[in-house]
Amino acid sequence: MDSLTQVVLGAAVGEATLGQKVGNRAMLWGAIGGYIPDLDFLFNVFMHDIRADVLHRGFMHSLVFCILFAPIMGWLLNKLYQRKNLNASWKHWTFLSFMALVTHPLLDCHTTYGTQILWPLDVRVAYNNIFVADFAYTLPFMICVIIAMAHTRNLKRRRFFNNLGLILSTSYMALTLVFKGVAHSNIAAALEKQNIEYVQLSTQPTPLNSILWSARIETKDDYLVGAYSILDPDNDVTFTSIGKNKAPLEKYKDEYLAQKLEQFTNSWYTLEEKDGKLLFHDVRFIQMLLPDDPIQFIFSYELKVENDQLIDARKIQMRPDPEEMKGAFGLLWERILGNKNPKL
Repeated sequence: MDSLTQVVLGAAVGEATLGQKVGNRAMLWGAIGGYIPDLDFLFNVFMHDIRADVLHRGFMHSLVFCILFAPIMGWLLNKLYQRKNLNASWKHWTFLSFMALVTHPLLDCHTTYGTQILWPLDVRVAYNNIFVADFAYTLPFMICVIIAMAHTRNLKRRRFFNNLGLILSTSYMALTLVFKGVAHSNIAAALEKQNIEYVQLSTQPTPLNSILWSARIETKDDYLVGAYSILDPDNDVTFTSIGKNKAPLEKYKDEYLAQKLEQFTNSWYTLEEKDGKLLFHDVRFIQMLLPDDPIQFIFSYELKVENDQLIDARKIQMRPDPEEMKGAFGLLWERILGNKNPKL
C-alpha cells in the first residue's frame, strides 16, 4: 500500500511490541521498519523498466528478507540505545524489527500489484481486496496512533488507542473481503445471466474506496471489463470488450523480456499496434468508470523489435490532465453512490 499507511502500521506494531519498554522510540523505529521494504524503488535508477517493476515487491518484500534483516536492524538499534538503560535487549529490538518489516508485505498482499512474499518462489500474491491507497483504512488508524503517541508509555490509554487503531484497521480489512465477496458474486451472476462463458474472473476495488469494484474477465476470444457498486440499485452489470491480442508476443516467448512481462501481468495483457509502435498493455490496471468511457491503460510498455528479436520494453508514463482528473474523481464519487449514469 502507500507509504503513509505502511509507516502508520509500522508505528502501531512497534508500539504494540516494545512501546511499554522504550516509549515513542518503538513507534519511530517501527515506522522506519515499516517503510524499509519500499526502498527497493531505489534500484529503479539502475535497472531496465520491466526488471524494476518485477523487482518491486520482490526480495525486499519477502519473508526471507524480513528474517535476514531483522537481526541486523535489531543489533544496530541495540547498539544505539545500549547506554540508555531502556531494559530492551537485542532480542527485543529484533522482534520489533521483524514485526515492522513483515507486516509491510503482508499488507501489500491485499492489493492488486502482486507481492513476492514467498520469494524465491516465482509467485506474486495478490488478494485484490483493497486499493493501494484507501483513506477509510488509513485515517482512523493514523488518528489513533497519533493520540497514543501523545500519552506517556505506561498509561493504559496509550495502549488502548494504539490497540484501537489496530482493531479498526484490521476490521476494515476484513470488511473489504466481505464487500469483495458480494461484488464478485453479483458480477459472476451477471455474467451467467448474460450467458457469457469465461476463463477467469478477477475483481478489485476502484481508487480510494471499497464500495465500487471493477471486474476483469477473460473469455476465449477477448477481455471484458465492468463495474459494480455495493450501493447499486440493481445487480445488472454492463461489460465492455477489449481485444485479446497476444499473438505478437508468442514468437518471443522464450526471451527474458517476454517472460518477465507475462510474469508481471500474470498473463493479463494485450498488444496493440499504434502509430507504427507495438504496445504492451497490462489489462489489470484500466482507468474506466462507465461503459462508454475511452479505455486508458495505466501500465503500458513500448516494445522494440530488431532482427526478429525483442530487445527492449520501455514503460509509457501516463500524464493525466489535472482538470480531467477533477472530473474523474467527481464521476468516481457519483458511481460509488450507485449512480450508473453520472454526469458532471
